[in-house]
Amino acid sequence: MATARTQQVKIRKIGFSVLSHPADIGLEVKAKTINQLFQYCQQGLYYLLLGPTVKLGKKKIQKKIVISGLDREQLLVKLLNEVIFCLMVKKQFWNKLKIGFCREARKLSAVFSGYRLAAGNLFQHEIKSATYHGLRIERRKNVLVARVIFDI
Repeated sequence: MATARTQQVKIRKIGFSVLSHPADIGLEVKAKTINQLFQYCQQGLYYLLLGPTVKLGKKKIQKKIVISGLDREQLLVKLLNEVIFCLMVKKQFWNKLKIGFCREARKLSAVFSGYRLAAGNLFQHEIKSATYHGLRIERRKNVLVARVIFDI
Protein backbone atom coordinates (compact mmCIF):
# COMPACT_ATOMS: atom_id res chain seq x y z
CA MET A 1 0.00 0.00 0.00
CA ALA A 2 1.41 3.40 -1.02
CA THR A 3 1.57 6.16 1.55
CA ALA A 4 0.37 9.67 0.77
CA ARG A 5 3.11 12.18 0.06
CA THR A 6 3.14 14.79 2.78
CA GLN A 7 5.35 17.54 4.10
CA GLN A 8 5.81 18.75 7.65
CA VAL A 9 5.85 22.49 8.31
CA LYS A 10 6.80 24.39 11.47
CA ILE A 11 4.56 27.27 12.52
CA ARG A 12 6.97 30.00 13.58
CA LYS A 13 6.02 31.66 16.84
CA ILE A 14 6.94 35.17 15.73
CA GLY A 15 5.01 38.33 16.49
CA PHE A 16 2.39 36.86 18.80
CA SER A 17 1.82 35.57 22.31
CA VAL A 18 -1.05 33.48 23.64
CA LEU A 19 -3.45 35.19 26.06
CA SER A 20 -5.16 33.33 28.86
CA HIS A 21 -8.88 34.00 29.07
CA PRO A 22 -11.40 32.41 31.45
CA ALA A 23 -13.58 30.67 28.87
CA ASP A 24 -11.90 31.38 25.56
CA ILE A 25 -8.41 31.77 24.12
CA GLY A 26 -6.70 34.78 22.61
CA LEU A 27 -3.66 36.35 21.04
CA GLU A 28 -1.70 39.53 21.47
CA VAL A 29 0.06 40.29 18.21
CA LYS A 30 2.76 42.90 17.50
CA ALA A 31 3.97 44.06 14.10
CA LYS A 32 5.43 47.07 12.32
CA THR A 33 2.82 47.22 9.51
CA ILE A 34 -0.88 46.44 9.22
CA ASN A 35 -0.16 43.73 6.61
CA GLN A 36 2.37 42.08 8.91
CA LEU A 37 -0.09 42.34 11.82
CA PHE A 38 -2.80 40.48 9.90
CA GLN A 39 -0.28 37.82 8.80
CA TYR A 40 0.96 37.30 12.37
CA CYS A 41 -2.66 37.02 13.57
CA GLN A 42 -3.23 34.24 11.02
CA GLN A 43 0.01 32.54 12.07
CA GLY A 44 -0.97 32.77 15.75
CA LEU A 45 -4.40 31.31 14.97
CA TYR A 46 -2.76 28.33 13.26
CA TYR A 47 -0.49 27.88 16.27
CA LEU A 48 -3.52 27.81 18.59
CA LEU A 49 -5.35 25.32 16.38
CA LEU A 50 -2.53 22.98 15.37
CA GLY A 51 0.42 23.58 17.67
CA PRO A 52 3.95 24.15 16.39
CA THR A 53 3.94 21.51 13.62
CA VAL A 54 1.48 20.66 10.85
CA LYS A 55 1.43 17.94 8.18
CA LEU A 56 0.43 19.12 4.72
CA GLY A 57 -0.26 17.49 1.39
CA LYS A 58 1.92 18.27 -1.64
CA LYS A 59 -0.63 19.80 -4.02
CA LYS A 60 -0.64 23.62 -3.92
CA ILE A 61 -3.95 25.45 -3.71
CA GLN A 62 -4.87 29.13 -3.93
CA LYS A 63 -7.87 31.27 -3.01
CA LYS A 64 -8.72 34.95 -3.51
CA ILE A 65 -11.20 36.87 -1.39
CA VAL A 66 -12.44 40.43 -0.93
CA ILE A 67 -13.77 41.50 2.46
CA SER A 68 -15.64 44.70 3.34
CA GLY A 69 -15.76 46.16 6.83
CA LEU A 70 -16.29 49.33 8.82
CA ASP A 71 -12.73 49.43 10.18
CA ARG A 72 -9.47 47.47 10.55
CA GLU A 73 -10.85 45.49 13.47
CA GLN A 74 -13.86 44.26 11.53
CA LEU A 75 -11.66 43.37 8.55
CA LEU A 76 -9.38 41.37 10.85
CA VAL A 77 -12.23 39.41 12.43
CA LYS A 78 -13.74 38.61 9.03
CA LEU A 79 -10.37 37.50 7.66
CA LEU A 80 -9.65 35.28 10.67
CA ASN A 81 -13.13 33.74 10.49
CA GLU A 82 -12.51 32.91 6.81
CA VAL A 83 -9.21 31.26 7.81
CA ILE A 84 -10.99 29.24 10.54
CA PHE A 85 -13.68 28.09 8.08
CA CYS A 86 -11.12 27.08 5.45
CA LEU A 87 -9.05 25.12 7.96
CA MET A 88 -11.78 23.48 10.05
CA VAL A 89 -14.25 22.70 7.26
CA LYS A 90 -12.27 22.53 4.01
CA LYS A 91 -8.96 21.38 5.60
CA GLN A 92 -7.04 24.15 3.77
CA PHE A 93 -3.87 25.54 5.35
CA TRP A 94 -2.67 28.89 3.99
CA ASN A 95 1.06 29.34 4.56
CA LYS A 96 1.27 32.46 2.36
CA LEU A 97 -1.00 35.45 2.59
CA LYS A 98 -0.84 38.58 0.43
CA ILE A 99 -3.07 41.42 1.55
CA GLY A 100 -4.10 44.66 -0.12
CA PHE A 101 -6.08 47.36 1.65
CA CYS A 102 -8.37 49.96 0.10
CA ARG A 103 -8.94 52.41 2.95
CA GLU A 104 -11.47 54.60 1.15
CA ALA A 105 -13.70 51.66 0.29
CA ARG A 106 -12.93 49.89 3.60
CA LYS A 107 -12.02 46.72 1.77
CA LEU A 108 -9.34 44.10 2.04
CA SER A 109 -8.31 41.79 -0.77
CA ALA A 110 -6.38 38.67 0.12
CA VAL A 111 -4.68 35.95 -1.87
CA PHE A 112 -4.11 32.77 0.12
CA SER A 113 -1.61 30.16 -1.06
CA GLY A 114 -1.08 26.84 0.66
CA TYR A 115 -1.93 23.17 0.85
CA ARG A 116 -4.59 20.81 2.09
CA LEU A 117 -4.04 19.29 5.51
CA ALA A 118 -2.64 15.77 5.44
CA ALA A 119 -4.22 13.02 7.54
CA GLY A 120 -2.99 12.74 11.10
CA ASN A 121 -3.16 16.37 12.25
CA LEU A 122 -4.68 16.80 15.70
CA PHE A 123 -6.41 20.05 16.58
CA GLN A 124 -5.26 21.55 19.90
CA HIS A 125 -8.48 23.57 20.24
CA GLU A 126 -11.75 23.70 18.35
CA ILE A 127 -12.06 27.40 17.65
CA LYS A 128 -15.51 28.48 16.49
CA SER A 129 -14.74 32.10 15.57
CA ALA A 130 -12.79 35.26 16.17
CA THR A 131 -14.85 37.62 18.33
CA TYR A 132 -15.25 41.35 18.79
CA HIS A 133 -14.97 40.94 22.57
CA GLY A 134 -11.97 42.96 23.73
CA LEU A 135 -10.81 43.36 20.13
CA ARG A 136 -8.53 46.28 19.45
CA ILE A 137 -5.78 47.36 17.13
CA GLU A 138 -3.68 50.21 18.46
CA ARG A 139 -0.32 51.83 17.88
CA ARG A 140 2.16 51.73 20.75
CA LYS A 141 5.20 53.81 19.88
CA ASN A 142 6.31 52.37 16.50
CA VAL A 143 4.48 49.05 16.81
CA LEU A 144 0.92 48.01 15.99
CA VAL A 145 -0.64 45.78 18.63
CA ALA A 146 -3.78 43.67 18.22
CA ARG A 147 -5.65 41.70 20.87
CA VAL A 148 -7.99 39.04 19.54
CA ILE A 149 -10.18 36.64 21.54
CA PHE A 150 -11.44 33.42 19.95
CA ASP A 151 -14.61 31.56 20.93
CA ILE A 152 -13.83 27.91 21.68
